[in-house]
Amino acid sequence: MGKRPVKTEIKRVSKPYPSSKQHAVTKIVDREEQYHLSEEQEPVRDTTPEAPLVLQVKNKNEWRHSKVILLTGAVKIIGDQGRSKEVVVLLDTGSELSFIEEGLAEELDLPIIGTTTLELSTFGSPSHKMKSCAVTSLILMDRSGNEHKVQLYRNDYITSAVHRANLNKNDLKFIKKGNFDLSLPLEEGELRPQILLGCDYLWNFIEPGKKLNLPSGLQLIPTKLGYIISGRQACSNQKSPPIGKPTITCTLYGGETEKETWDRYWSLESTGTEEYTGTQQMELQQVNDEVLRRFKESIEKREDGYYVRLPWKDAHPDLPDNKALALKRLKKVLEIYQKNDEILQAYDNTFKDQLEKGVIEEVPPEEPNEGQIIHYLPHQAVITPLKETTKIRIVFDASAHYRNCPCLNDVLHQGPLILPNLTGVILRFRFHKIAVMSDIEKAFLQVRLQEKDRDATRCIWVRNIAQPPTEENLVIYRFTRVTFGLNASPFLLSATIDYHLENTASKDDMTEEIRNNLYVDNLFFGAQSSDEALTKYVHTKNLFRELNMNLREYRSNDEHFNEAIEEGDRMQSTCPKVLGIPWNSEIDKFVIKGSMGVSKERVTKRTVTQQLASVYDPLGLLVPLLLPAKIFLQSLWKEELDWDTVLHPSLQDQWRQISTEISTFYKEVHRQILTTDKKTRLVVFTDASQYAIAACAYLTTENESNLVMGKSKLPSIKTSMTIPKLEMNAATLGVRMSYFICTELQSVCKIGEVIYYTDSDVVLGWIKSPPTRHSVGVLVTNRLMEIRRIIRNLEDRNIKCFFGHVKTAENPADCGSRGLTAEALSDHAWWKGPNFIKEVDYTTLSTIKEDEETIPTTVDSIAHMYTEQSNDQIIDLTRYSSLEKAQRVLVYALRFIRKSSNHFTEERKIRIQRTIPALKAISRSQNITGEEMHESRMCIIRDHQKHYVNEHMIKSQKELNIREDEQG
Repeated sequence: MGKRPVKTEIKRVSKPYPSSKQHAVTKIVDREEQYHLSEEQEPVRDTTPEAPLVLQVKNKNEWRHSKVILLTGAVKIIGDQGRSKEVVVLLDTGSELSFIEEGLAEELDLPIIGTTTLELSTFGSPSHKMKSCAVTSLILMDRSGNEHKVQLYRNDYITSAVHRANLNKNDLKFIKKGNFDLSLPLEEGELRPQILLGCDYLWNFIEPGKKLNLPSGLQLIPTKLGYIISGRQACSNQKSPPIGKPTITCTLYGGETEKETWDRYWSLESTGTEEYTGTQQMELQQVNDEVLRRFKESIEKREDGYYVRLPWKDAHPDLPDNKALALKRLKKVLEIYQKNDEILQAYDNTFKDQLEKGVIEEVPPEEPNEGQIIHYLPHQAVITPLKETTKIRIVFDASAHYRNCPCLNDVLHQGPLILPNLTGVILRFRFHKIAVMSDIEKAFLQVRLQEKDRDATRCIWVRNIAQPPTEENLVIYRFTRVTFGLNASPFLLSATIDYHLENTASKDDMTEEIRNNLYVDNLFFGAQSSDEALTKYVHTKNLFRELNMNLREYRSNDEHFNEAIEEGDRMQSTCPKVLGIPWNSEIDKFVIKGSMGVSKERVTKRTVTQQLASVYDPLGLLVPLLLPAKIFLQSLWKEELDWDTVLHPSLQDQWRQISTEISTFYKEVHRQILTTDKKTRLVVFTDASQYAIAACAYLTTENESNLVMGKSKLPSIKTSMTIPKLEMNAATLGVRMSYFICTELQSVCKIGEVIYYTDSDVVLGWIKSPPTRHSVGVLVTNRLMEIRRIIRNLEDRNIKCFFGHVKTAENPADCGSRGLTAEALSDHAWWKGPNFIKEVDYTTLSTIKEDEETIPTTVDSIAHMYTEQSNDQIIDLTRYSSLEKAQRVLVYALRFIRKSSNHFTEERKIRIQRTIPALKAISRSQNITGEEMHESRMCIIRDHQKHYVNEHMIKSQKELNIREDEQG
């Protein structure tokens, strides 16, 4: 995978030490990492969002009484021409890229498979330098002989020599006693790495085993290259300063906005399509249960609200006092906004307002710090001039940290997700005759933080914004409330509200409605009349007032409600966003737009990906419109283009045409899906093409039908599937989506039946009468089993399920698997579905009947285990004391299969005997015969070979002329 351009910057900072000699330190940091600096020192990194990435370590004049042993080991490399060599490799966790020296690449005649451009900023110069780097491929072989194919950037120079570890007698004794296989021999001198492995590959070589401490304090790190020695080593006996060696590190990643965009995109893409597997992973569930238990034990209800503890991880590493980092960020903020008095004043007013309201408090200079975790949160402004309420918001960065040190978020549990599903909240909002939305004022700041945790949330500001940030002008605050920048903030807010609803509030239907429709700080509810809506308004205001929280910004499609509530609680805008979807409350319609933005001048795979992810479509209403963009992006992956390689002009033109087409789409749809909930049914259509699979769902009554949700997925580029199997995947996608819709809407809508339509006769036949796994393969069998599990669950909830065939011309999912232009989509049947779904002809439908003849039996499954290509060993020989005992057990198992098959039809018996030839040798005698022992032995040998002998092994030992005999 390609990488984004790197900006390299080397900065040097000098500071007098208490001794008579001066020492200079050149620091190497990046946007997210920085060495620890003392309070008087100025941090050396620029940490604003546009700051360059920085590489380097120290200069050779630094005199320290210790030296750092870096992660270096030995690895054998093999080129395409078969040439090999053992070289020193440097494992660097601060780098995302991996490099190889140009000279070494040429020596092994390594092929160039591509080029990319890195943007470098060098020490002493403000200008940037563009450097083109070739990309080469080779094989790294670990100590076990396993081959790892990697792609490395070729560079003229990696680094100068680095220190070897000088081990004392106790260290050597420890290593000898433990018989540790070291990656590098124990020799004196220095090493010069010719390969640098960054985070893109190094974790493939780090073993999960625990690191060991040598008596000298050095660490033994287990890797697939052998044990590597690393850490800080004392050099107290040195009479001359050691020579520091520079080490290059590269950090490449998208900005926080890009990451958040992708997290949101993939979360919404998977909503309603997850495999029906049941509960979460047990390990994560156990951790979350423990976090929630501790939360409930520690939360305190006081007169002014709830007080919570931060969810600290057990045995977390020490959190550094990062005051220097926070101070550097503060200076940068002041520098950015010094010419914008309005923003700077608003910034200052925010601090003053929070101080006045008790959100923050000033830290007394004389206050003792012993026993407290002291940590600072850098901050920056987020400006939203179009927002109705808060136009400038200060964001605190709990992810900022020094190099090799944890940040605050690293040592806190994120906590379980108590929030309802976002898409589910939107679906329920579309069902009420009268819909109401509201907002908790500064929600996170209403949860109080207990005193013992407040010093971990310190921040720095200035007393006078007109003066420079000198020591006299600085003021240190700490939060008394939970701030938004913490990864645990959403959990603490949701858990606090949930705790209040569970333990204090009266248990009624409104309590459950709040729990199901409160998404972070946005509350949604519905009513059938204005009076009911006003009653719920009063109820919610009082309930959150008990939490010392203020619900405000109420807005409804009912004008009487809007006029009746207090003016201070009324939202002024008539077009708010419902969890990101614009809602014109006056005409009660959602505004659906294909807001993709204008294509940038340089179109790359990265910009294409960013633009596609920026389209917000949580309900999947734009599936046909977005499909061409998804297909185009997949074509770039097939071409294996780097992230930042500029596309060919013809491809750029094609993308601009696609993105322009998407951006022109505009449509208003009714917020309320159905005006009545009588005899409501869910109708799902599915389809597949060579380009994509798609599903769309409609809620219908006798008089109306409307699209409720759509989904599409592209086939894998790694494997090819037949159209019937793609149709099978599409049907599974539709059934999964129906389960999600029925589950999310069960509190607001009584869905009596679900009808699934496909235009594939093959899939419909499979669903009606499931074939054996032997005849259709594992994929189809697993999909059919999953469909049956979901249908069984729905029918247990009194939801009838039917399957039917639809003509391709009448299948609205067809456009979801092939795509539509903006103009064609605007008035397409996609939005309402075909007319026949309002009056269903049940004589054309069928149900799933589970009986003995349609469900694959246990015997079929056992039989298939002998033919299915799998690496799982069926017969575990470790359970038996001898081969003979294993043979006897298998004979009895074969006898059981033969006896069980007597109850089946003659056709099925023949099929089972054909699958397990050993059954022919099974005797009806009471005693085990020699022929039975022979056949069971052959079964064990075949099973053993299937487990341990693979195609790769046979090819690698082709000189042995291995072949399969008549026994298989």
